Amino acid sequence: MPYCKDAATTYLNHLGFNVVRFPSQRILPLDLLINTAGQNERIGPLADLHTSDSELPETTSATAPDLSSLYTNKLRLSFGVKILYGILHGLDCDGLNIKSVIANAASMSFKFVDVVRVSVDPTKASMYLADGDFRETPVLEGFFEGKAEMYLITEVLQSKAIKVEFYQKNGAAIDLEAASLTNLAGGDIGVKRDSERKSELVFESPCKATFGFKAFRLTIADGQWSLGVVNPSKAGLVLGKPSEQVVLTPALLSETGFPISVQVS
Repeated sequence: MPYCKDAATTYLNHLGFNVVRFPSQRILPLDLLINTAGQNERIGPLADLHTSDSELPETTSATAPDLSSLYTNKLRLSFGVKILYGILHGLDCDGLNIKSVIANAASMSFKFVDVVRVSVDPTKASMYLADGDFRETPVLEGFFEGKAEMYLITEVLQSKAIKVEFYQKNGAAIDLEAASLTNLAGGDIGVKRDSERKSELVFESPCKATFGFKAFRLTIADGQWSLGVVNPSKAGLVLGKPSEQVVLTPALLSETGFPISVQVS
């Protein structure tokens, strides 16, 4: 999804998901994020930085058909193409000359298809944290010095395909010529016209990339780590007895698009 505010981004935010500005294959459940002075960085898997007496929570996967029908608003072509190139980079689809087949287009919209939700149970993740401690490492110094906040990703949205539709200046969809796609594909990426909508291109990669995630802020109290209460709302998970209920709510770190610097190990 783009890093401007539109209907698709708003809907995902409503569900508690942050939208990733540049989709990545390296953003996964149980990854840790550090936010320092507004700069966000993925620092690695929780298991590499934390030891615990509890078992690391297992991930589960489920299809998300409701999220596979979300189109963005129509975007100006110059802006939309930049976003599309960023998405294709996350899908390992560099080197495609998109403009060569859309010379008459004025705007575009797109959606991720066959979306999969990969998640861990936040309550089990919190128990895992409570039964252990973080290792001493320079990457966490800013957090322990109170200069940064740390978040744990518990759920991601992934896809390996994206549909893009192009429009003329009058708003009508453009019927793309199949012949113009002959030299567009590159590497392992597949490019084709949609079988029903001839104005759509479908880009498909062998690998899934994450374009959205839920994350909870880490806190410590009485020497125990846990997932903190962030922006309480009715959408949160309710934990504990009725008289002791705590609303565990994912952190909405950005309402437009979330840039993450991904460390390469």
